[in-house]
Amino acid sequence: DDAREGLEVLFGTLVHCVEENALLQQIVSTGNVRRFSWDLPEETLQKHQREAIDRLVPYLETWQETGELRTDVEPVVVIMAMSTIAIVPLFQEEYPEDR
Repeated sequence: DDAREGLEVLFGTLVHCVEENALLQQIVSTGNVRRFSWDLPEETLQKHQREAIDRLVPYLETWQETGELRTDVEPVVVIMAMSTIAIVPLFQEEYPEDR
């Protein structure tokens, strides 16, 4: 349950930060999200993404080894799902809960 609690805290913290970050809210509300990623070369974006994933994978592998996280899912898939969950609050107005 430690891994589950850790992920819940992580997701909660990510969502809170995204919801409370005025800069992120402004970027999304003005439609400038893509502009910020387009300003960087694709190679640079991919490098940063790989580095971020590489930092998290050992934690998930440890949780798999201790039985705290399912072993039938690759750690990278979990990390990508976490990334998606983290940005959902930015688009709440575009996607109402009743959908």
